[in-house]
Amino acid sequence: MATLFFSRDGKDPNRAESKAELSMATVMQFFQKYDHHYFADPPGINTHKEPSPYSAYTNVVVEIENNEINEKFTKAGFYWFPQLQPNDCKELINRHELG
Repeated sequence: MATLFFSRDGKDPNRAESKAELSMATVMQFFQKYDHHYFADPPGINTHKEPSPYSAYTNVVVEIENNEINEKFTKAGFYWFPQLQPNDCKELINRHELG
């Protein structure tokens, strides 16, 4: 399973929240059409910014595990989708919400 995260900009280690576990079929169906940036470790996105811990999440990140890599997501790690905002994933989350 892949894990979908939403995060805020900055360096704070508590800036991300896990939103859903997704099958790779779902990840491929929903995310493969978007550009992404790969990070081996949890990414610090726009680390020059330090938003309030109460500000809205602005980044969409998917963690791919070693046993899930494929032709599009070729390494285990974290994939940031800069074209997406959390609201773009609302329907996906409603179908796969963590308990």
